[in-house]
Amino acid sequence: MVWLLVVGIILFIILLAVAVLIIPIKFHTVSSKSNEILHINLAISWLILKIKYTLKDNQIEIFFFNRRIVDLISKGKTPEKKKIKEPKVTKPAAKKSRINSFIKKYHIPSRALNKTKRLVSPDNIGHITGLVGPMRKLSGEMVNTIEFRHLKIDTIYGLDDPSHTGITAGFFYAVLGSCKTRHQIRFTPDFTGPMLDWDMMAQVTFTPIKIFPPVIRFSTNRQVIRSIWGIIRC
Repeated sequence: MVWLLVVGIILFIILLAVAVLIIPIKFHTVSSKSNEILHINLAISWLILKIKYTLKDNQIEIFFFNRRIVDLISKGKTPEKKKIKEPKVTKPAAKKSRINSFIKKYHIPSRALNKTKRLVSPDNIGHITGLVGPMRKLSGEMVNTIEFRHLKIDTIYGLDDPSHTGITAGFFYAVLGSCKTRHQIRFTPDFTGPMLDWDMMAQVTFTPIKIFPPVIRFSTNRQVIRSIWGIIRC
């Protein structure tokens, strides 16, 4: 009967791993700043588990089947005073001599210098630049795995110079005008002085299994393999 228990444990681990990979993780955040008062509420939910964090009370709550099982509040708590250990007194000359002997024994400066020279050599720079394109493509694909279900941003901003505020407002209008998005994003300039207030609400979902295709494409790219192999051999 032991083998049945082992098989059951293995199947449970496999099912749990599959669930982790295919079930989306949801992030929901509400943030605002007004009159130098900052509020942040963050919630992360996955299947039957939910974690909430509130900045105002510095509170962390964990829910299981919508029932709170953990409630941590650090506001008002004073950390216990730890005993300060007196540092051990060592002879500076003896300690310095040991360090110098270690450096001389293993030729650390010369090895580090030679390694640096090889890394910045013209041939190796070519290997490093060969990674720029694939890494930029990978980062773009990784961003695309994140899905914004709901995004609302209302920002009031101002700079020291009203003309700079106007230039920034023109830039934001141009960017938002060229972007076709179903989300509500608004930037309101304030020419009276420097300020930054906002009211934001966002709901994002992320499915872990979606990161595997771009990572596999990146790791199997011939240019990436050649570049990494060249850097390792330098």
